[in-house]
Amino acid sequence: RFENRGGKIYLGSGGGSRVRNRGTLRAPKVQIKAPTGTVENSGMIDAGSEVGNGGEIEIEAESVIGTVGGFLKTTGLNNGGSIKITASGELRLDDSITAVGEKGFGGSIRLTGDTVTLGDHAGIDASGATGGGTILVGGGRAGRDDSIANARITTIAEGAGLSANTTGSVGDGGTVILWADDTMDFRGSVQNRGAGSGAGGFTEVSG
Repeated sequence: RFENRGGKIYLGSGGGSRVRNRGTLRAPKVQIKAPTGTVENSGMIDAGSEVGNGGEIEIEAESVIGTVGGFLKTTGLNNGGSIKITASGELRLDDSITAVGEKGFGGSIRLTGDTVTLGDHAGIDASGATGGGTILVGGGRAGRDDSIANARITTIAEGAGLSANTTGSVGDGGTVILWADDTMDFRGSVQNRGAGSGAGGFTEVSG
């Protein structure tokens, strides 16, 4: 268990090593990097805030595995935070991933690799009280967003759910992009609902 509510937690590894989190990591900013190895998460990584905006979680590795029971959170009392997971090879997640804005806007969640798989237990939520956030899986809109690498193959299992809703009385739905340069296998569900006079959000599922 690591707790550093005032700063940053950094875990790094190379040379084909593996970084595992089976406990609890708590900090406003969490970075985990294993450029030539694997990051595996089955515990909790919490960069949320009970007083302001959510924090940041950034994971980079050759492969990233998030197992059932894993939890990544950057929920904020105001706006949701940022979660960015990048794999040069395989990204396979069954985690619960939340960047919710409890009183403000939803946060930003970006997930990519050469192959990206969201399993049956994956739940991705960037909803917000005043507007939905942004979820990018496998690339950006039309595959033309230079800030995120495009996946070659993206698979969204039947039980996987992605949400970027407005949860309050008024606000626009968010943006959900699911992209693959080659093959997209989509069997899950997406919600990005607006509320009140707000508009519904934007969803793209492309391969």
